[in-house]
This record gives sequence, C-alpha cells and structure tokens, in this order.
Amino acid sequence: MKYLSLMTICLLPWCAKARITVAPAGGVAWSTLQKQLPKGSAGVSTWRAGVRFEKRLTQHLYLQPSVSYTRYGYSTLYSGATVDYFTRAADLPVMLLYKTGLPCQPRFVLGGGVLLVQQFGSFAKAEGRSPVEVPSPRRSGLGRGYALTAGFEMPSGITINTSYHMARLGYIMVPGAYNYRQINLTLGYIVNKVSRKK
Repeated sequence: MKYLSLMTICLLPWCAKARITVAPAGGVAWSTLQKQLPKGSAGVSTWRAGVRFEKRLTQHLYLQPSVSYTRYGYSTLYSGATVDYFTRAADLPVMLLYKTGLPCQPRFVLGGGVLLVQQFGSFAKAEGRSPVEVPSPRRSGLGRGYALTAGFEMPSGITINTSYHMARLGYIMVPGAYNYRQINLTLGYIVNKVSRKK
C-alpha cells in the first residue's frame, strides 16, 4: 500500500499543473494463469473500472497513467467441483501511447508500459454457492508486470480500448507468486472537452 501512496503523491503535483485529459472507463475482462496447475486451470470472466489520465508529449506521443479496480483469477477443480478463485486488485499501469491523426479526428491508439498491481484480498466461488473469503497468500500485496493496449478514439471523446495485462501476483490459496494474464475490453469517455480540441 505504501507504493500506491507514493505514486499518488508523485502524480498529484503533475496533475495539478499539467494540461491533462481525464477519461473514466470500464468494461469486461477475462483472466487466467499463464501456466497450467497440476489439476488443470481455466480462465474466468471478470470486469474492471477506473480513470485514465493523459499528458500530451508531442503531436502523437502521450503519457498515460491510470488506476482501475479489477479482479484477477482462474478456475480449477477442487474436490470434484469447479471453483473460481479471485483476487481483488487496483491496477496502476503507466504507458506511453502513440496516436494517429489529430485530436479533432478519429484516431487509432497503440501503446505499452509498466504495470503495478496492489492486491486487496481474495475470495472463492463454487458452483451453486455464495462467495467465500479465503486467506490471502503470503506473497500478496504489490505485484509487477507490463501492459499493452490498442484502441480507437473518436472526436466526440468516446474511446474503445482492448488491453493485455501480465502481472506477477501472490497465488491464491498456495504460497508463492504466479503470472496472471488479463485481456479486457473497455469503453471510456474523455471528460474535459477543451483538451480534445487542441
């Protein structure tokens, strides 16, 4: 948690002084482990919601830090039943973006960067049963990885993005750290219209 606080403190002066765009965004996601477990594992459907901040560096290059709440997880068999395991997390990617065209035109967006993930506890959900809290793994806390994104930005401010996140997180139920993957599709809207016209 101290890393999140430090990042927030560092970004606040930058947000206050720089001309930035602000874009709330949310959507659906799919998450799984990079490697199979001994008993097998599969992906699970989840979601994410957050806010993106952008600072224009050149006509086509942008710096985009963002923060989102999401869930990473996987599905596996336990005592003959299918169980979905999830870990609650705050995603903090910082990406460098390339945008085609001008801000007043439809634009394609490509980018990538580093990813920090703060875990906030885990829960399990079995078929036909209510979600149950599970003990947090010893390696839970701050995870690290990378993020890639591609999308489309309309002159009206509506954005559509698909992203791929890879993060090394504490493994739910078993001590250790494993690579989690998440693919997401989000819809967003740029709030400050003045910045879009320039």
